[in-house]
Amino acid sequence: GCLSKGDFVIIAAYVNTGKTILAVSEATYMAQQLVEGTVLWFNNEEFNDKVIKKFWNATLNSTSKLIQENPISAQVAYKKKMRGDLNRIKLIDIRNKDLKFIKNQFKLLQPSLVIVDQIDKIPSLTKKTWQEHHRLKDLYGAFRALANEYCPVIAISQADATTRWFDKQTQAIKYQKYLDQSQ
Repeated sequence: GCLSKGDFVIIAAYVNTGKTILAVSEATYMAQQLVEGTVLWFNNEEFNDKVIKKFWNATLNSTSKLIQENPISAQVAYKKKMRGDLNRIKLIDIRNKDLKFIKNQFKLLQPSLVIVDQIDKIPSLTKKTWQEHHRLKDLYGAFRALANEYCPVIAISQADATTRWFDKQTQAIKYQKYLDQSQ
């Protein structure tokens, strides 16, 4: 079914397997369907300019080179696809920002969809006795609450190294297709 307020989705896979570009593909497709509202992209992973270029490439189904060669026509086309709003997808850099800052952005901007790349890197308060899985449970719970209050949230997470191995028979690195909770 469609994404709805209250949905909290996690995209998780190993390093350099296409998590960000998958989310870009989905965010740009969904942004084009919005009559009004904004997609907020909270970024603490790749360089901001690189992610913004991916928004444009995906929306226009074009290369960066073609967009740079025809910037005016690219802007017109992008604006048209985004229903007249060049800022339909708003990137917010959250490097060194905490959950309080992010909650304030939700409240201030009232988004229609939120993407968090990468959720696990967001600093959060922990108790001295907490292990990492306790911190993540608390952090994910906070985002589920935000999804319930505001809009669907898609979070990107990085799986641990147990999701890949070297296959001696094929002499290639293999990746686990389905992750389990421990990863």
